[in-house]
Amino acid sequence: LFLDEIGDLNERSQVKLLRLIQEKDYYQLGSDVCMKTDARIVVATNQVLSDRMADGSFRKDLYYRLKTHQICIPPLRDRL
Repeated sequence: LFLDEIGDLNERSQVKLLRLIQEKDYYQLGSDVCMKTDARIVVATNQVLSDRMADGSFRKDLYYRLKTHQICIPPLRDRL
């Protein structure tokens, strides 16, 4: 599952993403039945999440969970 621009997620969605990453379960839209998944999750953003965390707009626990497997890809203009 690829999620782009996670820096723009609202707090409610951040909680759901954190639960999906930690517990590997989720609720389908309109359902009260908990579903399990073994999906691998890849996220991307062009924002500096540590700054978003510092100003309180990004959850600290989600930030540290995602940071464990961080890959930084410099812009193409910096690689030429």
